[in-house]
Amino acid sequence: MLLSSSLRILTAGRLAKEFQAFAHELGLVSDYYSLAELAKAPLHTYNAVAGFSVFHPVSLQSIQWIHSFGAGVDGHLQHPDLPDSTLITRTTGQLGRKMAEYCLAYILADVKEVFSTYAYQQQQAWKPQILRNLYNKKVLIVGTGAIGQRIAEMLVPLVPQVDGINTQGRAQAPFHQVMDWTQFTAKSHHPYEFVINTLPHYPATEGLLNKSFFEKFSQSYFITVGRGPTVVIADLLQALENKNLRHALLDVFVEEPLPKDSPLWRHPAITITPHHSGLTEFSEIKESFLEAYTAIKEGRLPGNAIDRSRGY
Repeated sequence: MLLSSSLRILTAGRLAKEFQAFAHELGLVSDYYSLAELAKAPLHTYNAVAGFSVFHPVSLQSIQWIHSFGAGVDGHLQHPDLPDSTLITRTTGQLGRKMAEYCLAYILADVKEVFSTYAYQQQQAWKPQILRNLYNKKVLIVGTGAIGQRIAEMLVPLVPQVDGINTQGRAQAPFHQVMDWTQFTAKSHHPYEFVINTLPHYPATEGLLNKSFFEKFSQSYFITVGRGPTVVIADLLQALENKNLRHALLDVFVEEPLPKDSPLWRHPAITITPHHSGLTEFSEIKESFLEAYTAIKEGRLPGNAIDRSRGY
C-alpha cells in the first residue's frame, strides 16, 4: 500500500485543474497536464494518476494507484501496460440516483407522449394524444448492482413489477424477482414494457446484449446507461426493424463522441444523449478521493477499490 508522504499524482483532462488545486490543499504533490502535453509528461516521476480514462498515450509502469474520476474504469483497465499490482479506485457519488432520474424522465416522456405533443405544438396543431399509464407497466433491469438498485428503488413505487437479471440469479432488494441468464433465456418471450441496461464492461459482459437477448421482447422500449461494449449495435438495429424493440434510448457508446456519420443519429426509433445520464460532479470526486486516500494512509483497502478480476 502506498505511503501518503510518497504520493506524486499526475492529473489530466476534464476537472484536472480543479483536482490539482484540491490535492495541493491536502498537501499532496499533483501536477496538471493538458491532453496535448500528456504524451511528453515524465510519467516515471509519478506513482499515482487521477482523472478520467485519458492516459493511453503514456506509460503507466510506475503507477501504483489510479483514482478514476468516473465510475467506469474499463478505459484504465485496457491500458496496454497497466501493472497487475496497480490499485484502482473510482468515483460513484450519486451516480445511481442521477441515472434513475434520467431513466424515469424518458420513461414518463414516452408514456405521456411528451415529445409528440411538443412537436404538434410547433405546428400549432390541436391533436390530443392517447396517453398511456406507468402504473400497469413491467420493467426489467439488466444488472442488479448499485446503479440497478437505485433505478429499481425509484421505479418500484410507480409500477407493479421491477425484475432484474444478474449472474447468479440471487435475490436483491428492491427487485420483485431476479433471474440468472439461464432462467432469462429459458423463456421465449418476456412481457416487459421497459428494459434498462446498467451493465459494466468486462470480458463476460462484452456483447452480452445481442440478437438472442433482444429477440425475447416485443415492442419494448430499451434504455442503456451501461457501458457501450455490452450492446451489439447491429443486433439492436435489427431488433428495432423486427419490432422486438419499438424505441432505444442510448446514452453510452463504444466510441465517444459518437461520430457524425453514425447512422444512429438519424434513426427514427433511436434517441441519442451525450453520455450525460450520470455526469460526475467535482464534489463527488473530492469525496471519493478522500475516502480512498484515508484508507491508503491507514493501510486499508479502500471501499471504492475495484475488483480487477471482475472489472468493477
